[in-house]
Amino acid sequence: MTISGIAHSQKEIFFQNRTKKTPILVYLSDKKENMGKMAVKDLLYSMGIDIKNSNIVIEKLDSGQPKVHLQEIKSNKNINLSFSHKGKYHLVAVGLTPIGIDIEKKRNFSLNFINKILTKNEIEDINKIFYFINTKKEEVDINFACTCLFSLKESVSKAIGKGLAINFHRIIIKYDKNSIKIKINHSDLAFEGYLKYEKGHIISLVEAINLTA
Repeated sequence: MTISGIAHSQKEIFFQNRTKKTPILVYLSDKKENMGKMAVKDLLYSMGIDIKNSNIVIEKLDSGQPKVHLQEIKSNKNINLSFSHKGKYHLVAVGLTPIGIDIEKKRNFSLNFINKILTKNEIEDINKIFYFINTKKEEVDINFACTCLFSLKESVSKAIGKGLAINFHRIIIKYDKNSIKIKINHSDLAFEGYLKYEKGHIISLVEAINLTA
């Protein structure tokens, strides 16, 4: 995919294992200014739509989710944005499906917190998520793996506009060496999950794959 208009201070992150054909762009930058508008502009340009930055309006909803409004342009596209930041790094994802993005440094979790955010099965299979992102077969780093799972669940909470208000036990992560599938108990929501390790940070992206509610 060829994208124009990317500032030199931004880096596009490609999740090469994505199976869906809908475009998603993810940018990492040490500058926050206009990242959202630039990402929206790049996404539209990739679809043959040119738009001025001044005609892109990003509203912050009460849920905390960003909502994109396009002015002076006819488009039936529903543009979805998600933001995250950690330290000096800012992250934005833009796509046509509900998405969530998160960036984390490895955390040191207490046992109580692990039990609060992870299900029994997720804890038992903790090595799978570690080797999903670390293929060198090194000794499993529990805190690294827990941070990956926490980040995926945080991305889901952003995608649905719940933040930390949702019980993370409701977010069920299942994974193998090729894919990460995420469901929310008592809901029709389901997501595909992706992980990447970049500049000493864990980056997670989730993309809705079944949204009927």
